[in-house]
Amino acid sequence: MAEAYALKEGLCLVNQIGYSNFVLQSDCQEVIDIMNEEGFTASAAAPIFEICYDLWKDLPEATMEHCDREANQVAHELAR
Repeated sequence: MAEAYALKEGLCLVNQIGYSNFVLQSDCQEVIDIMNEEGFTASAAAPIFEICYDLWKDLPEATMEHCDREANQVAHELAR
């Protein structure tokens, strides 16, 4: 749920700033998989992922990729 919410907030921020050409990275493979399946999931986070996918589909130049947790240390420090 926290990963879905973080993704939503990040996509909202990108939308506000007006960026469209960027690489979104997540160390949560489940987030990448759900977004590759058009935001579909049977989890409690389903409504959040639906919003995320609606935001994402309007960003055709953006890409999404999985990264190792070690490569995402800054995000973990900010979250802590």
